[in-house]
Amino acid sequence: MKKEILLSLNLSDSKLILLDYHSVLNLFNVLHLEIEKLIEKVNDPYLNKFKGLIVDVYESLIDPNIDSKLDVMEDGLNELIKVLKGLEKVSPEYQSNIGSVLNIIEIAFTRVDELKVDRFKWQEIPISDFEDKLFNFLYATEKVSRNRFHIKVPPELASEKDYLIDLVVNSDSDTLFAPPVIRDLVANSRKYSKSGSTIKIHLSSIENNGLQLIISDEGIGIPEDEIEQVVKFESRASNTKSIKTMGNGFGLTKAYHICKINKGRFFIESVLGKGTTIEMTLFPIKDIEMDRD
Repeated sequence: MKKEILLSLNLSDSKLILLDYHSVLNLFNVLHLEIEKLIEKVNDPYLNKFKGLIVDVYESLIDPNIDSKLDVMEDGLNELIKVLKGLEKVSPEYQSNIGSVLNIIEIAFTRVDELKVDRFKWQEIPISDFEDKLFNFLYATEKVSRNRFHIKVPPELASEKDYLIDLVVNSDSDTLFAPPVIRDLVANSRKYSKSGSTIKIHLSSIENNGLQLIISDEGIGIPEDEIEQVVKFESRASNTKSIKTMGNGFGLTKAYHICKINKGRFFIESVLGKGTTIEMTLFPIKDIEMDRD
């Protein structure tokens, strides 16, 4: 049964900032762990330096000067790339670990760049640009998985290690009127789906310059009595506790919050063992900000 979510979040300023930066936060989690794995294999003092830099930015997410620290982080990542490529030449046996870190850095640059623009201001986004950036992110995530899964698109068929991403964008033109943050809401749809399954992502322009987003997966589903609660800050369904996602439980909270500040409606339909469908509508509001709902 499809259920409309009407919960009030009452988010503090610090939680709003964490929501805004959650995609970068997740990346820093993964990057920190991958560097630690590399340090276990090769004793390089430079790597410890970069691990400390990541922790500093991670702990400064609610700092008013976070943007300047992200600039420092970008400079540090460029320096780290040089160190890693040098290490790759002298220690080719660690190429897999080094390649994983380099792939994560590639994604991190994309995410940090997105944080520098007005992510909540509605604008005309070329559909081809939206699709390219989404799939580039998914393919980069595939690289980080170290061959644990692959991303396929129709009319290809998914094997047991593949995710078939069925992306459909309906618009009267070759552009989509939407806030750029909409990409965040679709990029994490893979996390609770099993490999070999299909993830449907349908975006449609609707009346009053609005936008409808429907994401369907074939994952583990959500217990019926927990459906409304999964949008709470740092909340996950009880049947996901054993699943390692490297996330912080912010994804659905962010989607729901963005939906509500854009005067939309948010629905969840889920069946245990069969999957979940998230449906939301958004409408452009002038001078939109991440205010409390």
